[in-house]
Amino acid sequence: MFKIMDMAIWPMNKLINKTLELDTESLDKLVPLSGKVLAVELTGINQTLFIYIQVDGVRLSFSYSDEPHTTLMGTPFAFMRYLIEKPANTISSDIKINGDPHLAQQIQLIFNGLSIDWEEQLAKFIGDNSAYQMGRFGKGLQQWLKDTRAALRNNTTEFLQQETQQLPERVAVESFMRRVDELRNDVERLAARIKKL
Repeated sequence: MFKIMDMAIWPMNKLINKTLELDTESLDKLVPLSGKVLAVELTGINQTLFIYIQVDGVRLSFSYSDEPHTTLMGTPFAFMRYLIEKPANTISSDIKINGDPHLAQQIQLIFNGLSIDWEEQLAKFIGDNSAYQMGRFGKGLQQWLKDTRAALRNNTTEFLQQETQQLPERVAVESFMRRVDELRNDVERLAARIKKL
């Protein structure tokens, strides 16, 4: 069964390694990590994807007989959100880490730091002018998507807080949390006084 699943992710293997080949600096950063294995455990669907770090790239597989160096555990949704948001150098709190957290952070930094000139790669096939125009279009589209996402998040938040009043405002939550902290401290002080009696 694992062989069939490994064949299914073969295109993903090729895509990742071709991408790494376009940025030799990132590929060079993988060399010291060669031989390490990172497991990505998808909770809820009971699947584990193993990422073998090699000198010339990575290999994805659903089978591994030894203990991986690092295991990341989370739902597929948590991993998708993490990949979309691309946090600078932290792993999402929805994703648990077992083993060497430094390995996970190094791999994250390598993939977040990929610097590929897509216009140059495209120019090899369609020419410089066309590639430049496609690059401008792509950057404009990327900015539009970023702006649209921010506007959607802001509008949804405002709607849920102001119109339907289903979500409290941040100030109200912070005030509530502060009062809970004060109450907890008061209870701890009271417990200490009772203990002295």
